[in-house]
Amino acid sequence: MPRHAVHQYAPLDDTGIAGRFLDFWKPQAAIWIESMACFNLVSETLKRGIATALVNGHMETEQFKRWCRLRPLIAPMLANIDMVAAQTTHDAAQFKILGARHVYRFGNLKYATPAPPHDQRAASTLVSEVGRRPIWLAANTHEGEEEEIAQAHAIAEQRLPGLVTIIAPRQPYRGAAIADTLRFEGFRVARRGAGERLAPDTQIYVIDSMDDLGILYHLVPVVLVGGSLIPKGGHNPLEPAHLGCAVLVGPYMDDFVEPTAELTAAGAVQTVGNAHSLAAALIRLLGDPALARQRGTVARRVAEQEWVALSDLIAALSRLLPTPATTAPAIAARA
Repeated sequence: MPRHAVHQYAPLDDTGIAGRFLDFWKPQAAIWIESMACFNLVSETLKRGIATALVNGHMETEQFKRWCRLRPLIAPMLANIDMVAAQTTHDAAQFKILGARHVYRFGNLKYATPAPPHDQRAASTLVSEVGRRPIWLAANTHEGEEEEIAQAHAIAEQRLPGLVTIIAPRQPYRGAAIADTLRFEGFRVARRGAGERLAPDTQIYVIDSMDDLGILYHLVPVVLVGGSLIPKGGHNPLEPAHLGCAVLVGPYMDDFVEPTAELTAAGAVQTVGNAHSLAAALIRLLGDPALARQRGTVARRVAEQEWVALSDLIAALSRLLPTPATTAPAIAARA
């Protein structure tokens, strides 16, 4: 928690309870994140003349349809919101149709994650261990993906001698189980969490620490975005793209449709669906470093364009917030 920040659970969405909550805290500004489904709290906030903003506003198709049916009730509320910062141009259009007047787009805050930090000394150690061997990363993987990734390694290794596959699971606690399973299947596996080094004959290196992602993104030329080979919605493809990696994704990137579409349109992302198509992509990219660098350069360019204009968003919000001389709090709520 930042200094001077206080955590407080949002009240039940009841008119009386919401009113007492606001009267106790006496906020001068209220910021909702993504949704404003708690109508009574929003209504009571507006009644008290409190500056109100919706940041990273998003609306699923079904929600938009429901709100259209309720537009006589929704429109007056949205019209009095001081600022709606929508995730996408599509979201912005939907909020305007529903009656919001002050609609802006600064980008999706989900994509505002800064590049992961990396330890230069640890990176140098890993580089020396890898040597000149071809290497790639499957980042943020989920249960059900590692076996497919290992099979892709077995296929690609026939054309890429000495291939090193790095698996970084989304849940680091799964590292030991992943290593045991892949060893049982006959792979030579090392696990960083157990203090095991990448040996000359290691085929798969399990990195069970999220702190090492920054090192890996700086080291590898090709990254598979985990959570996308199975229906998990994927993860942020702009993270590896921002560091110039050629990006591979599975068919399930539902949570990151817009950046994936941008990267795909630019030729910076390739979609794979199984071990065979993943292996084919690895053989092509790792066998042609110039092609991998070209895709990585394009990916970085798209990522820089898609990166959220945080400074503009902060500047817009600062016009709603109280001056430093005041002591009343500003409340940020996630509906």
